[in-house]
Amino acid sequence: MTPEEMKKFDRKVRAIQDPFGTGYKVLRRLLREEATKRGIPYFDLLQLYLSWKTIQE
Repeated sequence: MTPEEMKKFDRKVRAIQDPFGTGYKVLRRLLREEATKRGIPYFDLLQLYLSWKTIQE
């Protein structure tokens, strides 16, 4: 994913209220849809996102 694509994805994730609590199902669905769209495994996308997010902060 390009940096611009990652920023757009990050905006979608940040729009979810409580993504690791009550909004976890929404987050999981978003990750699965994006991974399917990109043709990569779910966990690879999650790892890529978390790595990118760590670098940004």
